[in-house]
Amino acid sequence: MTRWMWGLLVLMTWLVAGGCSFSASSATSQASVAIRTLRGGSGGGMVDKAPGAMWLADRKQVDDFSRNHTKKTKIGTESDFLEEVDFSKEGVLVIWMGLKSTGGYALKAAADRAAIENRSAIVPVRRITPKQGAMLTQAITHPYLMLGIGKGDYDSITIIDPADSSEIVVTVDQ
Repeated sequence: MTRWMWGLLVLMTWLVAGGCSFSASSATSQASVAIRTLRGGSGGGMVDKAPGAMWLADRKQVDDFSRNHTKKTKIGTESDFLEEVDFSKEGVLVIWMGLKSTGGYALKAAADRAAIENRSAIVPVRRITPKQGAMLTQAITHPYLMLGIGKGDYDSITIIDPADSSEIVVTVDQ
């Protein structure tokens, strides 16, 4: 009987400890901010040939970005998205894949919220690449994605592709 009671005591201790840790983790909610797609496509007209990203916290930074990083094509001339952005509540994250020699490349937001971990907003973005052997347009493309991201308690953005371990980190000045 002593052995049975000892086993019961161990089981009850394990259940209580597990229940307490479950309650503590359930009570802690993870911080996050909203993500929404503003623009995207393959004709970004980026001057930068390498992949990159930039945080734009206000309209002046958007204008500077358009002037310095684009060839006055898609991103540079379509500033009508600015009417959709309330810069007191959100900023704009621009991500580009760099110069591509064919069509078939794209960027797509992989979630509608970004988790905030260690003062960094984790933004999942899928890089879409053409399948080997696919028929593609033979044209220079500049795939890009513009996301509206709620301002919050973070000072960097980590852009991750859920399909692999690649990431880009962008400093944020809100």
